[in-house]
Amino acid sequence: RVELLEALEDDTRTYYEINAAFDKCVSYAQINNLFMTEQLFVTMFDARGRCYSNWNRNFQSYDHVLEMPWVQAAREQQGHLVWDLFSPSFILERQGQKMISLARSITNPMGEKDLGVLIISMPQERLSQVLAGYCFDSGDSVFLLGDGGVVLLAYSMDGNSGRINVQEAFEQSAANHSGSMHCMLDGVDYLTSYYTLDAPWK
Repeated sequence: RVELLEALEDDTRTYYEINAAFDKCVSYAQINNLFMTEQLFVTMFDARGRCYSNWNRNFQSYDHVLEMPWVQAAREQQGHLVWDLFSPSFILERQGQKMISLARSITNPMGEKDLGVLIISMPQERLSQVLAGYCFDSGDSVFLLGDGGVVLLAYSMDGNSGRINVQEAFEQSAANHSGSMHCMLDGVDYLTSYYTLDAPWK
């Protein structure tokens, strides 16, 4: 939102003023987004390294987050998203929980001034809940695959997803962006639907 960018770009703005603009921006996103944004952890660092969040930091320092390789990569890539998938949470109160996070640098509209970095994180179990919404029968399974067909996350109503070798389906679908097909996986005939998620800058 413009108000937050203006606050970050104005060196005279206080931490309180920037925090108010950040809170307003997050609230606007929650109101206008169909996704369950209350389960998203939003973190922002301004150009001076000051931290803002929609979750309680309990007076803990989170400066170490700026040193994480995926956050540093985001700051170098001028607005491109950098993902960190299924890593242990950097939120101290959620140690042991795995998170799916993305980071993106914040710049002024012309892109020549670094204003900070935005990080959005979601618990892995929340994505599992989303995948569960695509299973309607006891034999249904949903897989999230990375490059080369590596299984990043799987869900099935009967708990059998870990025993299904989806490499064959991945190889047959690799030439197309999306579609449906019959595929034999471990001797069982499946109706397979697939969809490819492209990087947003491609």
